[in-house]
Amino acid sequence: MQLRPRHFVLIAIIIGIFAFNVYRHRHAQQQSTFSQQAAPVLLTPSTYSDPAVNNTWIDFEHVAALRDAPAVQFQPALDVFNKAQAAIHTTTVNAAADPTIDLENCKVWLVSYRSGTLTGPNAHTQASEHIDRCVRLHRDAAF
Repeated sequence: MQLRPRHFVLIAIIIGIFAFNVYRHRHAQQQSTFSQQAAPVLLTPSTYSDPAVNNTWIDFEHVAALRDAPAVQFQPALDVFNKAQAAIHTTTVNAAADPTIDLENCKVWLVSYRSGTLTGPNAHTQASEHIDRCVRLHRDAAF
């Protein structure tokens, strides 16, 4: 049997599908490892010089991880976050560099997500994605 060009194309497609399945399987294992962790993982270290701000972001991560948990678990974590947020004393003149604004905006998204006050067909998903960006970037980012 002589191999024709279409045979080589089929072999390439089969090898491509095999490689894709290997990649997908490994990626799925990594995702399941992350989802089994009880506490959120800080993906990018905070760049704030004030340790109180960094600790407050860690508290926000914890609250965000509990956003779908019952009120018995969520509310105490939110209270800890609110106390940590109130303990931050900023002397920043530039509003764009004030970390408390980002914390407050992210908290508004979290509370809105939790209370269900958002409207629109994809509002719940968009709020969840926004909260995830807050956790990942440690700032209020639209993109």
